[in-house]
Amino acid sequence: MMSKTNFKIEKYLNALEQAKMYQLQGKITQAIGLTMEAAGPKVSLGELCYVKTNRGDKEYVPCEVVGFKNNRTLLMPLGNLEGIGPGSEMNATGTSLRVKVGLEL
Repeated sequence: MMSKTNFKIEKYLNALEQAKMYQLQGKITQAIGLTMEAAGPKVSLGELCYVKTNRGDKEYVPCEVVGFKNNRTLLMPLGNLEGIGPGSEMNATGTSLRVKVGLEL
């Protein structure tokens, strides 16, 4: 029988095994209207990315990959574009936007 302590350790070890220890990054090359263009990592349509603003170290705008053009990634923001410009850092998550659903709603 497993003790409570062993169970807790197993839970955290499993979480560490599933965690990504690296980050796929790119850079914003231009923005036209609400569409941003980025050079960077290989991503998929619908993937969630975060673009760092120049307003602070921890300020990011969530964006969705909506297309590709000339080896560039096209992104649509899911928030305010203020503080984003050419050279802004883009981080890919490897997953799409997810919303929890259930009886609690």
